Amino acid sequence: MKKKYIAGAIGVALVGFAGFNQLNYSKNLKQVLDDLVYTINTSDFPEQEVSAVLSTHQSGTFASTGTMTLTAGTSWDPMTFELAYKIVHGPTTFLTGSDYHVEITNTQISGQSDKTITSTLLNGKPVLLSGHMAPEKLTGELTVPIIALNEDNIELDSPPITAAFTLTDFSSGGSAVYDISAHIPSLRFNSPDETLELTDGKLLIDSEYDIDTGKIKAALNIANASVINKRAQRDNEYIGIKGLSLITSTDIDEQLIHNVSLTFDQLEGNTQLLSDAEFSYTLAGIDGKAILDTVDISQYAAQEGWSEYRLQQAIEEIMVDRGDQLLAHNPSLEINRIKATLNDELLIDGKGLVKLNAARLPDNFVRSVLDNPYSLNPQDVEKAIFADIEATLGQSAGAAVAMLDLSVAALLAESGETFSFKMEDGNVTLNGQQL
Repeated sequence: MKKKYIAGAIGVALVGFAGFNQLNYSKNLKQVLDDLVYTINTSDFPEQEVSAVLSTHQSGTFASTGTMTLTAGTSWDPMTFELAYKIVHGPTTFLTGSDYHVEITNTQISGQSDKTITSTLLNGKPVLLSGHMAPEKLTGELTVPIIALNEDNIELDSPPITAAFTLTDFSSGGSAVYDISAHIPSLRFNSPDETLELTDGKLLIDSEYDIDTGKIKAALNIANASVINKRAQRDNEYIGIKGLSLITSTDIDEQLIHNVSLTFDQLEGNTQLLSDAEFSYTLAGIDGKAILDTVDISQYAAQEGWSEYRLQQAIEEIMVDRGDQLLAHNPSLEINRIKATLNDELLIDGKGLVKLNAARLPDNFVRSVLDNPYSLNPQDVEKAIFADIEATLGQSAGAAVAMLDLSVAALLAESGETFSFKMEDGNVTLNGQQL
């Protein structure tokens, strides 16, 4: 847990450095850093004590340097990081912004300085962070140096990992606009139990969020990845994937619209090969205001250290308050495509839509169910659901259906492995036959 909260404190520190420009130089840098230390020391980091000290600071005409120390944990079990910074500034900085360079070093784990992340994983080299700070904008690149670990039968190695980022609107009261682009050229982990290898991993994130709307797009691409389980019943059980692409987007305004697309060229096991695979869907129609309120209260609960029960009560209050607005946009799940080939033969190729017609539900449906779950009448829901799902199933998928329900498998066999499921007005048909 320490890593999570120290990372949050480092993030606060970096945004604080950027705040030097946003104050239009009404304060000197030393005062800004003192204020930043105070902010960290008075902030609530749930389940973890975090503190900051401005260990050194030297101001110059064109550059300022110093060291900030961040500590997570108790005095008898601390994890400590040092942020050695250099900020280049001059007479035109208030117009053009300033450059910064930060070296992050882990100096203690559990109070011990002989084995730290820096000394054990990174050959004693710091994580580097450098970029440019302009009014209301922070850009930069984070570089994790070469990772090399060979200790206690554990091996971990990777060339430098980089992440470029841009952050704006971070001082406007609850809003944030940022984008991140990270790249892992290769990574290898080896232990007595398993071996994991990854090649050419890329992560892209583009996000906008404020108290009224939220947008985020993310893409993960991996050229090759594999896992070998050395403790499996069969010798060296293997799973490998090639050409993985995962793309997601979420847009929250009046309603939630969430899109996911997963594709990969190959997923290979010891004896099976899944290829040419695609799964994409769209989830829409859930009340956006309720989601944003839930996100806000969850963040506040984390800051204040609420119990899980107290948070659950607060979320239920939001649901009751929003009431039937939760479903007013007619929630739907559309499977745009599900497709895959197993051992060079078709496994499945299909699409479908399931949608709730909120106007067909009884009045005050959500409030009634939240107040008394036993009041739910399944027939009320069935009459409000529309479903239309179609797919072509290969022999392997047909065999899997037969294991679950022989009667359904018989209907599929009569239709040449074609699957057509429809539901409307409480009536259900499978391949045209009433169920």
